[in-house]
Amino acid sequence: AKSCISCLQPRAGISTTTNDEDNVKAAVVENNVLGTAKEISAVKPRELSISAVGTLGSCGRFETLLEEAILSGGATLTPLQLYFQLSQWTREQDEVLLDYMNRKKTKAEVVDFLPLPEKYLSYEGSCLAHFTMVEIQSRILLLESFNETLEAFLPLVDLTNKQPNSMGAMIRKSSRYVLMKVKEPLLEKAIRSTEAQASGTDIPASIVLDNVKALSSRENGERDIATCSNCFIQAFQQLSKKDSAVFKHIISGDRVFQIAFVGEGGIDAGGVFREGVSRIVEDLFSPSFNLLQLCHNGQHGVHANQDKYIPNIAYLFPPFSATTAGSTVLQMFEFIGKLMGMSLRAKLCLPFEFPSLIWKKLADEPVSQSDLFAIDAISVNFIEKIRRCDQDAKDPVSDE
Repeated sequence: AKSCISCLQPRAGISTTTNDEDNVKAAVVENNVLGTAKEISAVKPRELSISAVGTLGSCGRFETLLEEAILSGGATLTPLQLYFQLSQWTREQDEVLLDYMNRKKTKAEVVDFLPLPEKYLSYEGSCLAHFTMVEIQSRILLLESFNETLEAFLPLVDLTNKQPNSMGAMIRKSSRYVLMKVKEPLLEKAIRSTEAQASGTDIPASIVLDNVKALSSRENGERDIATCSNCFIQAFQQLSKKDSAVFKHIISGDRVFQIAFVGEGGIDAGGVFREGVSRIVEDLFSPSFNLLQLCHNGQHGVHANQDKYIPNIAYLFPPFSATTAGSTVLQMFEFIGKLMGMSLRAKLCLPFEFPSLIWKKLADEPVSQSDLFAIDAISVNFIEKIRRCDQDAKDPVSDE
């Protein structure tokens, strides 16, 4: 039996670099046969002729693949070479691939589609262009296999376990390597199991927002938490004293509480609620309100993330933090957390413009200097210069 196989892309077990004078053994894994391969350069240059001569067992297939890899002159990787190359990947490079995999709907789309879009080869300073497509594909298969294995036994793991060496704690620390298709069923289950039921007059809650009052406060330059009357402050004053169960009740699948606007008629069938919570978050992440402040990159107009906000340092340390107003600030941050949970529960995708430094701390993930650089590039550059000052210094006598 003879067949021709296109070798436009390297394939496991088939050498793409053969000598016209030598026959090279190759294993066609798909058909479970052992054959000899010889390049037919005179007829069809990039094709191999496979002649089947017998059937292989699993051990024979592996030995043939290994022999073929050694004879291929680097065109096919040996297990040791593959292991070494897979160990060279950094977390940042993995995040580019995981982002790509999360955007694909099925495993077939990920595994069968070798060429990556150009934006994935050079993204956020992490370049994958020096990797071969075989190396990228191998890493994708490894990540896919990890998630398939994890998905099988995840229902048996206590993800709330606080012990540092427990399986639950290790999975939480590696949560970025868990694909969305594995996370989403767990999230949906958690949302359903913690949903609050309507009870009396407290649930669902109702609030009233005054756009005119919020606009007037902005025009008067009232930025302080004690004087500002934006939509965030209005919502905080009406909801902060209510039970947290208010934020766990879903109305008609997409609302958490009722919202009305002063002087504006309308029945809240979902649109008014979405407009209201959008106004609340917009007023929170605004230069006209100083509970949060633009990160230093935004203040100085340098590097990336110039639209990201961080907590206002002045509110977090003495003497202000020791006052009654300081206690109110902590309640406001707690209220922000409830809004974030509400957004996740109702799938609102509200724009909480926090940098990676804050998201990682919330997710109990380790932070690095790159996270600080993402919000304060000037300070990080100063730190690097101080670290290198001994290397840059010259001896005044020897000028060395």
